[in-house]
Amino acid sequence: MVADSGPVLGSFFGLEVESKGNAITRDSLTEFRALVADEVGGHLMLKPLNVVDSVQEALLSAFDTPVWQLAAGAWNKRDEIRKYADPVATPPDQINKVWLVEHKLSQSIHPVVEVRVPGVPIAVRLKFTVKVVLTFHGAVLVIRGGRITHVQLGDLTTKVSLAAGAAKLIERTVAKWPLPDQLTLGEGIRIPPPGTLESERRRDGAPVK
Repeated sequence: MVADSGPVLGSFFGLEVESKGNAITRDSLTEFRALVADEVGGHLMLKPLNVVDSVQEALLSAFDTPVWQLAAGAWNKRDEIRKYADPVATPPDQINKVWLVEHKLSQSIHPVVEVRVPGVPIAVRLKFTVKVVLTFHGAVLVIRGGRITHVQLGDLTTKVSLAAGAAKLIERTVAKWPLPDQLTLGEGIRIPPPGTLESERRRDGAPVK
């Protein structure tokens, strides 16, 4: 599913063309490529190979993640939102709005790029960590039929970082990122019913009461 509008994770790193009104200083892809080249050069088997562009392309795909998708992963763990996943308590044609006061969300993704080296049976794995802290200054979720269909947003403050192992490559804070008045989320983000999240299950698969 693709949202109709809204920034992707790469926007906060300056890795795409600036939108109107953003106060971020854009990192050029040349600078980003240099960081990737340093990381690749730190692996003896990869250093003589021409794989920097391929690694960069694979890593950049992780930055295409829409910011709303990261936020939804945290929103869907909140009881005041998940109650709307019950079709008995909430009729599917009923429109509900959930107001979230200023709140902070922290999420991480862990891209892994595998590089196959000729003559070597095991691939070299380059492990990265992308961390993002999102502070929403007011948000309203529009929910219908057990799905978040729209998000009405104010401003957004972000802090992002990219690391390779223990080495931090990029770190940036962007204050008051302006967002559209409303994001339309295609067919909507499904809200998981209570008892279905992995964190709510015992090892035997039974729901935690």
